[in-house]
Amino acid sequence: MVTGFENRWRSLLPWVVSAALLFYVFGYRTNWTRLLEALEHADAPRFVLFAAADRLAFFMAWALLSASALRRFVAHVPIASVLAIRGGSELARAVSNPLADAAYALGLMQLCGGRLDAVIASALIPGICHFFVMLVQMTIALPLQRAGADRDVVASVAVTAAIMWTVLAAGVASVLLVRAGRLRSKRLAVVAQWLERFPPR
Repeated sequence: MVTGFENRWRSLLPWVVSAALLFYVFGYRTNWTRLLEALEHADAPRFVLFAAADRLAFFMAWALLSASALRRFVAHVPIASVLAIRGGSELARAVSNPLADAAYALGLMQLCGGRLDAVIASALIPGICHFFVMLVQMTIALPLQRAGADRDVVASVAVTAAIMWTVLAAGVASVLLVRAGRLRSKRLAVVAQWLERFPPR
């Protein structure tokens, strides 16, 4: 009886938290007067369309990657529960970024029975994917800068992209060398073994 109640409460808690945060963000945190004034001077339909598509795509991709990592490495958790936890944490981001990250980590730990490796598994895979996507976006954006763009900004983006490509190349090369036996490193060997459990596709 207690176990059934705990399981039911554990599945309902993310939705309760999400509803409470949604009420707080749109009921108290949002300044509707200023928002409506800003929309009067903007192309509202196009802005809402692109903004909603961007956030929805990012949210779904990150949440599904997190759920995939959890189900592969930790426990066979419901995907809907991971989506609910992620949604609640994104609502908490309107209050504080650290609070949102802490709420997401705590929710995943509770979902997986208090296991810390759940947080690591769910955060590392989407984090690597996010790093690579941002790197590709920065690289593509470099030649597309408008003629009057600030040179300092363009230079900083170029330097950042170069550093990120260097870090990526060094990481991939190190793992490949460890797998081939040409480089000995206990830490990199652990990383190489761990990556073998998650096919690149």
